[in-house]
Amino acid sequence: MKRIIVITCLLLVAFLLISAGDNEKKKGTDVSGVVSYLEGNAQKAQLDAEKWSFMQEKEEVIGGEKVKTLNESRAELALDLGKIIRMAPLTEVDVLKLYKEVDEKGKKKSDIKIKIKKGQIYSKIDALGEMESLEIETPLASATIRGTIFQIDCNQKDVVQLDVIKGEVWVYSNNIEDPREFYLQNQGNPNKMKRPFRRIDKPFKRVSKEEWLEIIKNMQRITISKDGTTTVRDLTEEDIDNSWVEWNKKMDEEVKR
Repeated sequence: MKRIIVITCLLLVAFLLISAGDNEKKKGTDVSGVVSYLEGNAQKAQLDAEKWSFMQEKEEVIGGEKVKTLNESRAELALDLGKIIRMAPLTEVDVLKLYKEVDEKGKKKSDIKIKIKKGQIYSKIDALGEMESLEIETPLASATIRGTIFQIDCNQKDVVQLDVIKGEVWVYSNNIEDPREFYLQNQGNPNKMKRPFRRIDKPFKRVSKEEWLEIIKNMQRITISKDGTTTVRDLTEEDIDNSWVEWNKKMDEEVKR
């Protein structure tokens, strides 16, 4: 009889622990990325801190931290499976958010937000699920990423360039909180991306000069100026024929292996 009582108690404890774990999964959690490659020197700090510490390869990066590469240094951040961002020398990024949730059916929800303060990044993002989002903010604009190879250059004064090498990126002014909702209100169904953004017909509201959105497609470049003006053109072979892109292509091949 005592043995039955003991076994029953153990099963009850196990059930409670499993239930607690399931509830934790439903709530979701902040997760960490990792420095998956480091060439030279990189440092990290809390977003609101001035004291930087040197990083090692395989070191974790969490939301609320900032990372920078030093002179003649490059780093690769693996933010989640299939979400890689590479930093050129003298680049600084803020990791604003790294969140993941898996429900009881195994569906994954993730929310990642990165801010580039200066420098240059190259990124390869595998196709995201319906409940996954990745947003990158720059000093002059933001971008929503879904299964794309792209690069962003913030090295020029008062100018940001974004190149889409493969896929499609939504680029919009930093004062737009929900680009999908903005698109729906001003242009129609976001699944039918055929009309250029500037053709806004009634009954959609008129958009101010401070708010804008552009859809940048495969092998296109958008240049954003400080006054909010944008220029979109096709990429040429010369635009991406440089040592930075070639190095990243080699790194992409290494990832495939």
